[in-house]
Amino acid sequence: KNEIAVTRRATYVAEETVSKLEKEKKEQDYLIDTLQEQLKQLHQQHQLYEAQLVAQERETRAAQETLNEAEAEMEAIHFEKKQLVQQWKSSLIGMAR
Repeated sequence: KNEIAVTRRATYVAEETVSKLEKEKKEQDYLIDTLQEQLKQLHQQHQLYEAQLVAQERETRAAQETLNEAEAEMEAIHFEKKQLVQQWKSSLIGMAR
């Protein structure tokens, strides 16, 4: 009888240990699942940021081209203005004679 009681206690201890280990494994599995989900979300966010960066770079290039064109037009207008002022001055001198 004594041997049976010792075996029974050992069995209970082993069952408790197994239950504890199973609970710890479930907690670890949950943590791993949570981390994998976070990693998945971070990868998606990274892809979104990459796409936004590409779009912003494209927009920046287009804006720079527009700015360059506007600058060239301003220079042409400034040059034309100088020519008109010079012609106007020449006309005034010609009329004064």
